[in-house]
Amino acid sequence: MFTQSELSPIELVSRATTEMLMQPDWEMNLHICHKMEQKPEWSKIIFDNILLQLEKKEQNALLALILLDVCVKNGTKIHPLLHTQEAFAKLESSLRNVQTTQNVKNRIL
Repeated sequence: MFTQSELSPIELVSRATTEMLMQPDWEMNLHICHKMEQKPEWSKIIFDNILLQLEKKEQNALLALILLDVCVKNGTKIHPLLHTQEAFAKLESSLRNVQTTQNVKNRIL
């Protein structure tokens, strides 16, 4: 079994946003924030994978948005990534998608 420090950035986001979680895994979320600060080259990979989770089931999307919020509030590496046309387009697309639940839309706003 891998420890958190041995996981790839994709695996970390996957574990933090799995639909098996009933509530956010705060330890994992903060670990991801720490990894983004420690390894700036992971920031884009983590950010892109967080955005990919928005296309999945409601639970995945909500956990991804919570993870995004935690990273914004606890780190600096994600800020430049969030302030791009690509990121805004992805969030806007999720808002306009008729399959996106109201809970997810409210969390995005």
